[in-house]
Amino acid sequence: MKHKVSARFKAALIGFCYTLTAGFPALADDTEIFFASGATDSGKYPNVLFILDTSGSMKTEVGDTNKTRMQHMQEALTNILNSSTGVNVGLMRFNDPGGPILFPVSNISAELGAATPSTPQTSISSRIIDSADDAEEQSGSVNLNSARLEAVYVGGDTGTVAAQISIGADDAEEVLSSNTVTLNGNRININNGQINGFRFNNTGIPKGANISSATFSLTSRTNSADAMTLRLFGELNNDALAFSSNDGNISSRAKTTSYIDWAPDAWTQNQAYTSPDISSIVQELVNQSGWSEDDLVLLQTFQSGSGERQAYTFNSNEDKAATLSVSYQMGTPGQQTTGLRFRDVAIPQGAEITSAVIEFTAAQSTDKPFVNGLTVQGFDSDDADAFSATTTNITGRTGTSATVNWVPDAWSDDQVVQTPELKTIVQEIVDRGGWCGNNAMGFRISGEDLVNRVAHSVDGNPDLAPVLRVTYDDSALTDSQGCLNQTLIYRVNASENDAEERSNGNVILGGDVFNMVPGQTNGLRFRNVMLKQGATVLSAKLTFTAESNATASTQVTFAGQAVDNASGFVSVNSNISDRSTTGSVSWNPGDWVRNNRYETPELKSIVEAIVGRAGWQPGNDLVIIQTASSGGRDAYTNNNQPADAAFLTIKVQSNGVALPAKKTVRNRLTEIVNEFVPSGYTPIVDTL
Repeated sequence: MKHKVSARFKAALIGFCYTLTAGFPALADDTEIFFASGATDSGKYPNVLFILDTSGSMKTEVGDTNKTRMQHMQEALTNILNSSTGVNVGLMRFNDPGGPILFPVSNISAELGAATPSTPQTSISSRIIDSADDAEEQSGSVNLNSARLEAVYVGGDTGTVAAQISIGADDAEEVLSSNTVTLNGNRININNGQINGFRFNNTGIPKGANISSATFSLTSRTNSADAMTLRLFGELNNDALAFSSNDGNISSRAKTTSYIDWAPDAWTQNQAYTSPDISSIVQELVNQSGWSEDDLVLLQTFQSGSGERQAYTFNSNEDKAATLSVSYQMGTPGQQTTGLRFRDVAIPQGAEITSAVIEFTAAQSTDKPFVNGLTVQGFDSDDADAFSATTTNITGRTGTSATVNWVPDAWSDDQVVQTPELKTIVQEIVDRGGWCGNNAMGFRISGEDLVNRVAHSVDGNPDLAPVLRVTYDDSALTDSQGCLNQTLIYRVNASENDAEERSNGNVILGGDVFNMVPGQTNGLRFRNVMLKQGATVLSAKLTFTAESNATASTQVTFAGQAVDNASGFVSVNSNISDRSTTGSVSWNPGDWVRNNRYETPELKSIVEAIVGRAGWQPGNDLVIIQTASSGGRDAYTNNNQPADAAFLTIKVQSNGVALPAKKTVRNRLTEIVNEFVPSGYTPIVDTL
């Protein structure tokens, strides 16, 4: 089959990451990279080198998503890597002082060892990605949402926070007469015609802290003696979202009942001026039952007076951007246990572990020495469960017999630190009879010292959440050894493979919208599914991308076509509804927002019913049939936006796949992408 790379594709390769830095992540019609049909394989594939922006600007949050540009890029590129076949892919990054090749262009489906044969050792990394994967337990009570991980002593002491506006979109202005919002400006205008907002990221002020003092400071951009009184509020939000350019985005935010009036003295250019104490505002925020210890917004209004003051923004002078200073005291002291769970740890069962560490990023400078140190222990589990708020959910789990003592040195803020060697713990887990690669692996950290070390959590800063790094050697394992669960992703890859049947029986191929509404029977056909007959399916889910917003209560039902090898859809009346089906699964989707992705409930019973048929063979095609009894949801089709067409994700035990259970180039590329941390500048000339 001859592969064509369109001009649109070439442009996407150049613009992919630039579009992500410009605002909301690029839609699929701007990132339609390449999708082979899967029907034939000539062995000749296009070469794709992704050049990725990992500079400091990628930590900017996008709109009201509460996710950074980096997170959006990671999600988008992970999806592309996981759903692409028949293509050679490599990775390059650019940031200060220039961009290296991170992985050479290689066949995305090739075994990793074949692409990088210089060493028998393979490295894997897994970063914590969800609130249920890092947790803290004190006196049996489990907290899943802390913005900091404290090992191990908490409470009974004091703390300080010194936060400064760190990105251009976090100091914003709104003109009250028009509700027009300005982001990334060069000055903050303080007058009776506007409201201003200041968002401080990742503050880490603990929930329930007693705020002893708090102040807000601005640096004057001009001289001004105009008499005025300003009023400061907080935004009453557990985790304040980034500002957007939508009209009224600042004035519409809920305010604290507490406020402080500030009548500033005359301002002299380039001097910093500090508000009266605003501890009552901050106290109201941290007393919220859902306070996330993360982002907060201060709102400044004009109470009385005349004239204008001007203050520096981050864009005009980073060092003179607004600051927030907070001092607090904690309650009853005590020790706690930290739990960590790493998903999809791609180590084959029985592989020799050559090194293993957990990597943290310090969230606070601390130099008080430990006496006895910390104890690191694994969970004695084939597939560690996510944490829950259940009492003793961390300490109540069975631990490995292997433990490691850790006496941390002094930590400096934002320093990357690692545990001692943990390979004995990891070896014990991967040697378990029920372990299989790509299962989850868990650890806990405990101790008795009245000392702590504080690290970023996934809730506080996802880019700096803990990472498990392991190297292993599986060269002694045969192809029948080394259980490694595999995740296979099949996307609707042609316009005739997502079809709709109207209530009158008419079948529509190549439509622009997949309408999940009552009265229609729709079909999705997935080609060349490489599951063995009788494979044990661990998970199977469909993912749709919303074509439009929707809030109506909706019930959707999915079933599989009960046939060994599903034929293609054709424009013949009732071609979809006449097909016999397996058992079904219902779905009541929540609200949909256009261009967001939504995942169905578990569909593994449907997939298992199909591949369990006596006549099923690897490489056969599989059809999912969808109906709806109420409401409605609209998703993108392959014909509209191929990169946002529905896809089926199947996780299966390794012996159920008609492919070698080895780590692939795709696996390693995905790991690299999800290791990125925004830093440095964007040296266009140096890189290109």
